[in-house]
Amino acid sequence: MKSIPFLCSALLLAQLAVRIPARAQFGPLPGGPEAPLASLGGTVRSVDAKLLTIEDAGGNVIQFHCSRKTRYFEGSSRIKVSAIQPGDHVSVEARRDVDGRMEAVIVRRERQKTAAGDGDHRLLRGVPAA
Repeated sequence: MKSIPFLCSALLLAQLAVRIPARAQFGPLPGGPEAPLASLGGTVRSVDAKLLTIEDAGGNVIQFHCSRKTRYFEGSSRIKVSAIQPGDHVSVEARRDVDGRMEAVIVRRERQKTAAGDGDHRLLRGVPAA
């Protein structure tokens, strides 16, 4: 008779454990939507609708997989992937997907610095501001 309350308690706990989602029990899944985004920057080596390859300041080559969900920006304006060209400097916010690959979530093309910061659009390559 003493085992009946114990058995009832064990069954109740088992039911609760089954009803609680795995995420609530063990935290967010790796690479899931709750995972924080990594922010990396570098110079574009190649880009197409499915793959973005950049080289960071240390010379490391990093590949990002792109999807329909990847968003591209310049400043606050949305741009198409075709606007990004090899040689452009970009920052990429990414997360690991379920296969462990880096998935690009947001790609930002960074604007080139202008001479004297006065709106003159000539790039700083030895060209003096007038």
